[in-house]
Amino acid sequence: MKEESFATPRYCPMPCTMFRAPTNMKRVDEHAYDPVLVSIGPFHYKNPLLKEMEEHKLRFLFGSMHYESKEEIEHWLQGLAEAMKRLEGRARRCYSEAFEHISTDDFVRMMVIDGCFIIELFRYYLRSEKVATNPSYLSLKKNTGHTLRSSKFVQEMDRMGREEISDSLLLGRTGLREDISPNQSLDDTTSTSTSLTPNWVLEFVNDSMREMLFATPRYCQMSCTMFRAPTNMRRVDEHAYDPVLVSIGPFHYKNALLQGQKFQFLFSLMRYQSKEEREHRLQRLAEAMKRLEGRARGCYSEAFKDISSDDFVRMMVIDGWFILELFRHHLRTEKEIVDDPIFKTRWKLPVIRLDLLKLENQIPFFVLQELYLPTGSSHERPLVDVALEFFGPLLARAQRTPAHDNSLVQAQAPDHLLALFHSTFIPNETPNIPRANGSPKRDKKCLIPSVRELQRVGIFLKSGEGDLLDIKYHSHHMTVLTGRASLEIPPLFIDHKTGPILRNLVAYEQCDKTVKPYFTSYIMFFDGLVNTPEDVQILRNKKIFYHVLGSDNEVSELLNDLTKDVAYDWHECYLSPLIYNICLRSNKAYLKIQAAIRREYFSSPVNCISYLITFLLLYLTVIQTMFTVFAYIRPRHDN
Repeated sequence: MKEESFATPRYCPMPCTMFRAPTNMKRVDEHAYDPVLVSIGPFHYKNPLLKEMEEHKLRFLFGSMHYESKEEIEHWLQGLAEAMKRLEGRARRCYSEAFEHISTDDFVRMMVIDGCFIIELFRYYLRSEKVATNPSYLSLKKNTGHTLRSSKFVQEMDRMGREEISDSLLLGRTGLREDISPNQSLDDTTSTSTSLTPNWVLEFVNDSMREMLFATPRYCQMSCTMFRAPTNMRRVDEHAYDPVLVSIGPFHYKNALLQGQKFQFLFSLMRYQSKEEREHRLQRLAEAMKRLEGRARGCYSEAFKDISSDDFVRMMVIDGWFILELFRHHLRTEKEIVDDPIFKTRWKLPVIRLDLLKLENQIPFFVLQELYLPTGSSHERPLVDVALEFFGPLLARAQRTPAHDNSLVQAQAPDHLLALFHSTFIPNETPNIPRANGSPKRDKKCLIPSVRELQRVGIFLKSGEGDLLDIKYHSHHMTVLTGRASLEIPPLFIDHKTGPILRNLVAYEQCDKTVKPYFTSYIMFFDGLVNTPEDVQILRNKKIFYHVLGSDNEVSELLNDLTKDVAYDWHECYLSPLIYNICLRSNKAYLKIQAAIRREYFSSPVNCISYLITFLLLYLTVIQTMFTVFAYIRPRHDN
């Protein structure tokens, strides 16, 4: 009898179209068939490993709403729920399992959220393409508002419910019809329905109304800047993104083992203050952070509903104050000995310095700026300069001018400390893009040859000058004729901190598309350049690599592992013109022959001298033979 309530029974003879992966194939590669980031449909419904994207689905759902009253929001969601309710039976029949553990309300809720997320994702992508090809579209969108107007969206979703939404998605009928009046009601069934509103709809309505209480709503259309590490990258190195000694921000807030150092450090600062002074100071900081709570929550990729408002404010005050006092104590160590456990040990400060650059261990930079003056004095140096000096020992690099740093940082306030550190690594020059028929040759993708392959085509490697990312390639007409070219690579100092630093910088670029993927391009360059320990040995002999790892094989494995499961776009690679020039040279046959001759016969001074003597002896032998033949023929001619 329960099946009769569905519009289309689940067990009627109708072919299903969605299945689990075959068990025998899943045994070969267990993770190939599991979603990495987003769960769509019932097979992986409520998977705790995919919980992060559920927050993004809600961002899309709340972002498509443009109602102000509770009744309008409830009416909009009720229309979607009723449209999906009519399709529940048919949708369940499409799956190879009945999913009886998923109730009707949960199944309808899942279809609404997942369907809206997919449709909105498509529309966001189309809008991003329009902005990329026509920048004026962005200003037009700002003037005309969100392209998904609320009343039309409700009417369209209800229409799609009547015309069977799954078929509409396949046929691409997800746009809005212009012939529907904005003031038109849904339809008679929806507007006059006496069915009870599902509980999940009421929860969404209440949640959306609560969001309006924040100064900056968590589900509004603003870009978040702090994320969890991508799941696929975390599988390669699980511990590279977790803090070791100090937890900053909400991602690892509940880990009690990472809180002790902060409280011990701050208590030592307040031990000479009276109780009234402590309370007054903390009260001022708490009030300042309370005003920023909504804006700060909006910077994270998750809502953190399990962290109350008081706990969130308390976290920002303690974490921000700890970071600022750590910076100040670091400046004092240059002039005096600081009596604190963090600075009296050799291992704690380097570990904390690395923890503050973990992607999941960040708080907004505007929080630090808000706390900087109330906790210090008016004559202190700018916070950006203090922070950069604190992170200076990480990733040792060539000397740069201070003006270069300041011009980059002052152009726009960084989102957090990792973003600040990332902003100081900008390549000075970008090679000219080779052109053919007046158009840039950027569509042809190339892979950088390995070190030994470069040597075979006459490209010599040498240690360059400048910043870490300033890789240069020189191939003038004179050097091409003689088969010579040079690739200058600034030195890279590799130790046990290099891997986590590069992984977090790349993860930050992977999570935020507005960030230039300089380090993604950098590790992809070295992934092609280094294939074997012999390649590492050559780079070490050229003074390009300095490493303290156990062997060259460890360096080779580190560089190759950094690129696993990393999304790479050739068109965004700042080294693509350089790689194209190298590949263009590598394909010239006469240069390969010249390089082979030089490598085989003139690779060392001893070889040069021996082959020169051999050539001289051969020359003299030929001359002697010619004179002998000439002497033999001439007498007979005279006779």
